[in-house]
Amino acid sequence: MGERMLRDLSLRAGLAVFAALALTVPIAAQTAIEVTPFFGYQWFRSHPVQSTLSGPIAGVRLTEDFSRFWAVEESFTAGRDDVRLGLTPGPGSRFIDFEASSYTIAINAVLHLKPRGEKFRPFLTVGPGYTRFIPENENGLFTAGYTGAGVRELEERYGPSVNYGGGVKYNINRMVNVSAAYK
Repeated sequence: MGERMLRDLSLRAGLAVFAALALTVPIAAQTAIEVTPFFGYQWFRSHPVQSTLSGPIAGVRLTEDFSRFWAVEESFTAGRDDVRLGLTPGPGSRFIDFEASSYTIAINAVLHLKPRGEKFRPFLTVGPGYTRFIPENENGLFTAGYTGAGVRELEERYGPSVNYGGGVKYNINRMVNVSAAYK
């Protein structure tokens, strides 16, 4: 099996697990279900050599609000990232800029700090995920990555991730709410 085929197979397996968990959560009469499209912006720093990784994100969340305070949230997020990577650590480093795509599926526990039915519901969330990062091959940047020991090829990365954060939901009515979150 080729490496690319194995990566595609692992992403499909991850999506299948995500779908199976989303569909097998018991839905009792008291369970509230939310389907939420979302958009936002991501910014993070994940390596001492990396200056920034930022860009717009969008996705969809399915939340099963199965008690007054607890919920399970499944999500899919797609991002378009602008990456600035230092070729050498420290001052005077030369940088390369390139674009990348990122995709994450996640299953989070959600603790609402106020019970269901309140207008404002602050919340905290944490859970496992699976993230895939795909650098674009523009201007030969695949050969310009830095490992700390020398130059090597930039390549697609994927694997487990941890998703956490918090925010607040505002229930406009029984059918519509808006939220702001930091995750």
